[in-house]
Amino acid sequence: MDLVGRQQDRLGSFYEETEVNTSLTYMDDGELKQDVELFQCGSATESDSENGPDHNLSLEDDSENVKCLEKAELNFNPNDPTKHSKKRVSFNGCLTEEINIDFRQLGFNCWSGVPKLTKDELLSEYRTICNQHHIDVEDEILTQLSVVQNNCDFSVTLNLLDTKITSEKLEIYERIFQLVNFNKLFINVDLLENEAIIEIFHMVEYYNSVKELILYGNCVHDCDLWASVAAAASNSDNDLTNISINELKISDGGLMLMFDNINENPHIEVLRFNGCQLNFTPTFSIATPLKNNQYLKELHLCNVELYYKETTILAVFIRDNYSLKVLNLSNNKVGDRGFKVLVKALVEQAHNNIGIAAFWLLTID
Repeated sequence: MDLVGRQQDRLGSFYEETEVNTSLTYMDDGELKQDVELFQCGSATESDSENGPDHNLSLEDDSENVKCLEKAELNFNPNDPTKHSKKRVSFNGCLTEEINIDFRQLGFNCWSGVPKLTKDELLSEYRTICNQHHIDVEDEILTQLSVVQNNCDFSVTLNLLDTKITSEKLEIYERIFQLVNFNKLFINVDLLENEAIIEIFHMVEYYNSVKELILYGNCVHDCDLWASVAAAASNSDNDLTNISINELKISDGGLMLMFDNINENPHIEVLRFNGCQLNFTPTFSIATPLKNNQYLKELHLCNVELYYKETTILAVFIRDNYSLKVLNLSNNKVGDRGFKVLVKALVEQAHNNIGIAAFWLLTID
């Protein structure tokens, strides 16, 4: 029984006629002292007098079944311009410690994993969810699902490069991610409409359904896309290891969002930017998060218009790096001077027997 319930038993019928304000205090000897303040029910009032706001709040209820409500202590800031419309409830520090709960242990938002299905069962599930939402079965998706031999072992590729994903189809793809683990997932972000541009990547993260995420597109996208991709890369309990981004324009803000999550995830080992328009600041912002990364094994910056200036900044990272093993800077415009800077940095790597072992600087016409 909770504390208020025990208090009600103790006071009996008197409790029904009177409101009870219960406060908890822990004494030096560890015992719990319970202070009770009795007051009559009334209408809610606030005072803006010089002595400050009146923190006593009671609410009036016309129902005969409800004779009293508990009084709450309000943490009220008189300087807050929203003080007349918003209030916050505060709790004693010791009480807060007593109710500190790890909600992950309660089973909220915990995906239990892909169920083992036969190919026929998988196809039946796909047709069923399409019929339930009055969405036409897509032959391209049906063909790809029909070759699935094992839906649980991340051996399947799902190619959505020519597939338009609308808000109405989101539940279809959510069901697919619930039923199959994919080795590679190809997405054309230009064909994601409305909230699909956000939700599809949240599904990838939540259902742990992909090992390699491969994105294509031509349009300029705002930070919503990159924040969603960063969310997909944020869960260190997932199996996502590779992220490939092709032909997209990425701002510094988008890069920072991604690296903030990748740097905290020890499973993300391969990051590819191929033909992307990286909107660099004069300080080449990608270098700073690279210096802070401890887990990335391969970095591919191919055909992203790197020049001599960027090689001088990358050189600092190369000298101090100890996690990266492969660096691919092919099809850039670093020139002879940039090449010499990079080679010198490779020779001067600070850590013996670790660091970059494979360096690519190919130029393909």
